[in-house]
Amino acid sequence: IRRGAGYKFLGNIKETDAILHVVRCFENPDIIHVSGRVDPITDIEVIELELGMADAETLTRNIERVNKKARSGDKDSTAQKELFERALTVVEGGKSLRSVEWKLEELVLLRPLFLITIKPVLYVANVADDDLDGAGELAQIVAKYAAENGSDFVALSGDIEGELAGMEPEDRVEFQAELGITEPGLDRLAHQAYHLLGLQTYFTAG
Repeated sequence: IRRGAGYKFLGNIKETDAILHVVRCFENPDIIHVSGRVDPITDIEVIELELGMADAETLTRNIERVNKKARSGDKDSTAQKELFERALTVVEGGKSLRSVEWKLEELVLLRPLFLITIKPVLYVANVADDDLDGAGELAQIVAKYAAENGSDFVALSGDIEGELAGMEPEDRVEFQAELGITEPGLDRLAHQAYHLLGLQTYFTAG
């Protein structure tokens, strides 16, 4: 997710199973931040606000859709209307839908709406080259936020990963050794994404 992208990116993530939220966690005067200063929590909250507004619009539209049948006494429509209104109250209160424990039957009714804030999130701290383990102050702010919100966290350096991706395998191994990296950040990101989605890879032979 990219701060300041507006609603253009929403259609691309509505049908995803999870969200990777990349957050800037490095200082660099040559790379101007949209707000003039690096503030990970504000960046996260701006995106969450945009996603919550999108969900509010979706829920409002669907409440209007089922309202007529609900007024006529249709039980299914009444159940949907009540659930959608409860979900709308959550997002209008500034919370994400993933912060609520929904019953399985409620999730079944909400799934066709492709709500965004109900999706699990992996927060990815984009750190400086000298903070590859994410132990720095900015990255730890994001780690703490993720833990408090029941989300996963991983730190990596976009610059380093870009360099590694363009290297030959032998050079990559040597470069990692110089940096003291045993596992590239993208590999750790893949492991965390698998964990987030509950996925496993099986290899078959025969």
